[in-house]
Amino acid sequence: MCRVPLRAPLGHLLCTRDGEMVVASEGALVTVRRLHDLQLLHCYPEAASAVPVPPRVCALSLCAENHHTFVGTEDGGLCILANPIVNIQVLEAIAGELLNL
Repeated sequence: MCRVPLRAPLGHLLCTRDGEMVVASEGALVTVRRLHDLQLLHCYPEAASAVPVPPRVCALSLCAENHHTFVGTEDGGLCILANPIVNIQVLEAIAGELLNL
């Protein structure tokens, strides 16, 4: 059992396909933690960046291959976070499909 400090209360918690990591929303942040000890691996937006803090996350989903994270915000926004290894054309195709719904 692990107990770690959080940046904000958890709103969503999703395990990756391989069971190694967990993607969570902590207030307006999306965090990636290692599953077995909940160590913080990545945070979006990064705390040191000049990007203003986005609105609170109200929906979070992973694609089946875990290449993309879909983030819905309380102001009606949709962010698509992509694994940088994935070809940008795949991201453009997904965004195009979402806009045609």
